[in-house]
Amino acid sequence: MESYNQLDKIAMIDTVKLQFHPFSLKLYTLNEQDDFYNSLDRDGIIKALVVTENNFVLDGNSRLNWAKKRNVKSVPCIVRHIKDDLEIRKYIMNCNKYRVKSKWEFTNEFNAELEIQKDEAEKRQKELGKNYGRGKKKETLPEKSGKDNKHDNESHAIASENIGAPVRGETMMEWKTIKEKIETQPIYKQSSLIEIFNESPRRAERAIEAEINTMPIIEQRIEKPPRDPYSGPILLHNTLLCNAVHKRAKKEGVDSDVMLQSIVRQAIT
Repeated sequence: MESYNQLDKIAMIDTVKLQFHPFSLKLYTLNEQDDFYNSLDRDGIIKALVVTENNFVLDGNSRLNWAKKRNVKSVPCIVRHIKDDLEIRKYIMNCNKYRVKSKWEFTNEFNAELEIQKDEAEKRQKELGKNYGRGKKKETLPEKSGKDNKHDNESHAIASENIGAPVRGETMMEWKTIKEKIETQPIYKQSSLIEIFNESPRRAERAIEAEINTMPIIEQRIEKPPRDPYSGPILLHNTLLCNAVHKRAKKEGVDSDVMLQSIVRQAIT
């Protein structure tokens, strides 16, 4: 977590000059909750943003987002002189270590942590190359063995521990695989799938599988969708169907999978 000391100099920087850091946006959702905005509306920005020399925000993207929406002219900032990309990524993740995160954000962090481990290993190899073996022909890497798989499992466990994940490394790898499946879906479906993922990653996976299995049949047999919102237009986007059915089933106290199968059966008969 970001800490300040008496040597930190806070400067007011024009909001229009500040930019969201793309790595932070890749990992974390901007906080736009009412409580957060109400607090800022009442008290303003109490904790200074942390920015790079070229005005990319390392810590405080949500506060910057609020300032831009409220047309605040300038915000308090502390400049950090970090130029190395690897160190910037580590710094951003450290600043967000104790924030409340969704399953999607944890999975983003897990991917980023694996990349950081890989980049740190390559950096160490380059340092070794400078001090030893200069001029030698680069050796071809051997194929993966059981020992390498064990090393992967260890790196997954370390990555999971480093980000404070709520589950073990092997489960994080499952989440990672499901996340990759979601990212192959059309953009207009991804937000709904991410919402399902944050409730249950495996249910998001089932939603994708349900669409793959039932969509061709539904498209062939439904010419004019019925008016019922749970068996008509939503069926044309089965991702939304699964989400809607889950909420309805939860409200009625029945099994969502049974309800989903019933609706699909009605649509194709």
